Amino acid sequence: MIAVPGQVEWILSKLNQGGYEAYLVGGCVRDILLGKLPQDWDVATGARPEQVKACFEGYSVLETGIRHGTVTLLLDHVPYEITTFRKEGAYADHRRPKEVAFIGELEEDLKRRDFTVNAMAYHPKTGLRDCFGGEKDLKDRLIRAVGNPETRFSEDALRILRALRFASTLGFSIEPRTKGALLSMRGQLSFVSPERKREELTKLLTGPCAGRVLQEAPEVFRELFPALGEKSVRLAGAALEQLPPRLELRLAALCFGGCLTGEGESPAFWEARLKEQKWSNEVIRRVVGLLSCAGEPLPSDWIGAKGLAARYGIAPLEDSLRLKAAFGSPQGEAGAWVRRLKEERPCLSFKELEVTGRDLLHAGALPGKELGQSLEWLLQEVLEERLPNRKEALLQAFRRRMGRKD
Repeated sequence: MIAVPGQVEWILSKLNQGGYEAYLVGGCVRDILLGKLPQDWDVATGARPEQVKACFEGYSVLETGIRHGTVTLLLDHVPYEITTFRKEGAYADHRRPKEVAFIGELEEDLKRRDFTVNAMAYHPKTGLRDCFGGEKDLKDRLIRAVGNPETRFSEDALRILRALRFASTLGFSIEPRTKGALLSMRGQLSFVSPERKREELTKLLTGPCAGRVLQEAPEVFRELFPALGEKSVRLAGAALEQLPPRLELRLAALCFGGCLTGEGESPAFWEARLKEQKWSNEVIRRVVGLLSCAGEPLPSDWIGAKGLAARYGIAPLEDSLRLKAAFGSPQGEAGAWVRRLKEERPCLSFKELEVTGRDLLHAGALPGKELGQSLEWLLQEVLEERLPNRKEALLQAFRRRMGRKD
């Protein structure tokens, strides 16, 4: 028995009372069978969009995908997608159907879906409808295309990445024929927009089994990152298994594999590639910072560790050590220096200095270049522990320095 929230049961009941079949479909059915709480509850029905709207007259119903038979019902500000059973015609550019036909049969609707584990339907009164063996594939932990895998991937090339994403997030294997088809058809990913590929990659790379997926399907990742060789992808896959599931860290690992094998050695090279793939500026900034920090020699002493932390930040420095360790680089005493940095939190930036630019102006500094140089000098003196980070000591040192200049 599947536990269904009261509002979802009410939606199904309202459609049934109107004389229409209605079922929960797709990911929510899969997740419940796996013992997970669904993020979304999607309903498929024999009612056409205008009939759905009539069933929920007086409620907020948005025409979010009316061309493809989808409306969104808002209940207490929570969206529920309701889609008419449909059959799809030929696909354009391996991404979207040129036309859809509304139909009255659930099985025909399920037949158009990507994988068997996503092609099940459920109703609280009639139970599970599983026309393609999705429940068995869930138990066997398999990702299998519905029907002919070549046809499914030809219809929508994004399904190639979706198969890998589900393998990564669910820890499933990909059924051999499905895997063979996605590998042979990987070139069709060129038809998919960078934004859609990025969305799938984000979920894939942060999945618990991302490392295994990279090692088992390096050809696909070479399609997405042409600068990488197969060895680089496999290296990154092995490293991912040792890294926490944070996007910037795992994306940096993929790029770092290329740095180690000589394919795209500089952070600037990867910055350009990530911009081409439409990653956000924040993700690019963090990845490039990690690659730059990882390219620095390991700190050999406390002063060196503070210098690196001042340049990149304590957290990026720690992540760069994680990155290098995942690729088998010895850490020496660097880990101990980072732990000390986190415990002591020494002054590493202008904002942590006990004097401000205003203090220096009052002490006689000229605004502009001289003021900036004086702050930089004081910070370096504190970093290298020639001066304590105390206001009076810093002002005295500044005055002495000004006196020497005069």
